[in-house]
Amino acid sequence: MPNCVAYVYGRVYEMNGEKPLITHGDASDWFFINKNGGYYEYGNQPKLGAVACWSNHVAVVERINSDGSVTFSESHW
Repeated sequence: MPNCVAYVYGRVYEMNGEKPLITHGDASDWFFINKNGGYYEYGNQPKLGAVACWSNHVAVVERINSDGSVTFSESHW
């Protein structure tokens, strides 16, 4: 994928079976677009299929492991 946002958009679409509600912005914008728009719940606890945002990057939570670690999928990091 050309960047992390395009990848995450497509992967969330695959996992949820519907288009993501956030359709614009770059990785540094997604958290605030969501927070200001009230599209999805947000917080610091990982959830399967959630979008993780950090350091101008987004990724998808693919698995929450038994030891508490998190497996992400991402592109262009």
